[in-house]
Amino acid sequence: MISKPSNKFFIALTFFLSGIFLILFVLNSQFTKYLSVKHINVTLTKDGFQPGKIEIKQGDTVTFVSDLDKPFWPASDLHPTHLLYPEFDPKQPIEPGKTWTFKFDKAGIWTYHNHLDPDILGTIIVHSAGNSKTAKIDPSSCDGLSDDVEKLKCWSTSLNNVLEYQGIEAAFGTLDSWLKSEPDFEPYCHTLVHEVGAKAYDLFSEHKSFGLTDQTSLCGYGFYHGFTETLAAEGGGIAQARQFCSFVYDELGSKLPGILDQCYHGFGHGSVDIHNEGIWGDEIAMIQPALKMCRAVATDSEKLFRCGTGMFDSISIGYFTHDYNLKMNSTDPFWLCRQQKEEEFKQSCYVSLDPALLLMENMDFSKASKFIENIKEDQHATLAMGSLALPVYWIKDRSGREAASKMDNFYQTQGVASCRTLQKRLIEPCIKSIAYALTMDESRTKQYQEGLKFCRRTDLTSAESGDCFNTVISTLSEIYPKDELGVICNQELKSEDKIYCQGKI
Repeated sequence: MISKPSNKFFIALTFFLSGIFLILFVLNSQFTKYLSVKHINVTLTKDGFQPGKIEIKQGDTVTFVSDLDKPFWPASDLHPTHLLYPEFDPKQPIEPGKTWTFKFDKAGIWTYHNHLDPDILGTIIVHSAGNSKTAKIDPSSCDGLSDDVEKLKCWSTSLNNVLEYQGIEAAFGTLDSWLKSEPDFEPYCHTLVHEVGAKAYDLFSEHKSFGLTDQTSLCGYGFYHGFTETLAAEGGGIAQARQFCSFVYDELGSKLPGILDQCYHGFGHGSVDIHNEGIWGDEIAMIQPALKMCRAVATDSEKLFRCGTGMFDSISIGYFTHDYNLKMNSTDPFWLCRQQKEEEFKQSCYVSLDPALLLMENMDFSKASKFIENIKEDQHATLAMGSLALPVYWIKDRSGREAASKMDNFYQTQGVASCRTLQKRLIEPCIKSIAYALTMDESRTKQYQEGLKFCRRTDLTSAESGDCFNTVISTLSEIYPKDELGVICNQELKSEDKIYCQGKI
């Protein structure tokens, strides 16, 4: 005979069923919440986009609105092309009081900016539908793409995902693998490595640890440019800038002795005001923030010089690319250098403007070098001549393979003869400049073999050949860790030439 359940049984059953219903209700609510389309607002305030980072899922929409009494233009990185997510772009400014709504159909980590003020940044993480984890793109998945725009989008998205989930070291590893496996990647590397620098600043400012490798030298040291640009945009202080360079040197100085110089170069480069359209074309106005930064952050003459090279490098690139309404003075290309009060800035200016000078003369090395003969001070003329020859990889990135091949051929076949037509004071720096141009390649290919070949020319004097080898090895020491430089010295140099490696490995 089955006994009648007690009241305690019914009470327990009631609590049990209530619990089940509560759990089902919560799960159903969460499930419905996840499956249903969400609508989120992002507001541009005086402090930037708020919230600065949001997480949504595919199909969710975001409405952008501004509290400021002026137009704004939220758009996908990279600035100014918006190629990371080109659909994420209203294509025009949003007037005060108006809004713009966008539906995010692509999973990934999408960084964006205000196109009218690119220092204002934000991030939208879009989770794949039905999955709580962000869709990660395998870096190798970009290999099969043929369209350059699609490749750049894929590389950018991949890099952001690697940064978010695997960190700084893994990001550099990814960049290095693309440089070695993707012939078309190199021209985009400098821009993309800025993203790694920006992430490093975020971690550094939050006192979070992250690893650095000797690969920070990849792609024109763009890592340091990205760090500095973000520091400036976020209002970071001078003390923080110095702390970062000290941190970098502590981490990498034993492997890359010149890394401290590159850090200060990055501060100068990243501090030039390229975002204020009202001063475009006015070199003096554009470099004012960088002059202030360099004077404040540099603790000695060498650091001031290095910071200056970054600053004037930005102007030179603007001349070269015709960005920011910059155009080199065709009759007096070095006028900006003479305007500088500090000797360190004068020297860094003469070192940095040569790429634009060479472009102005349609890559005619002999014609461009004649302008340098007009520089009165021997020290300044020597500096300018020593940096006139552009690295082959640099020309390839900006002017194409054909232009790079043509220049490489000129260096090897006519370079020495061209140098010998110059004033006596410029012959030695001219030959050393060509040796540097035939060696330098921050992607660490075997371009240096061309530099060594040049140094072995029979028409060089013994002294010139020695200067040439010294230049090649010194150049390699800027981009290769000591152990790798040692391998090059042992494998690539003849026994009588290994003397030039002493003290550098």
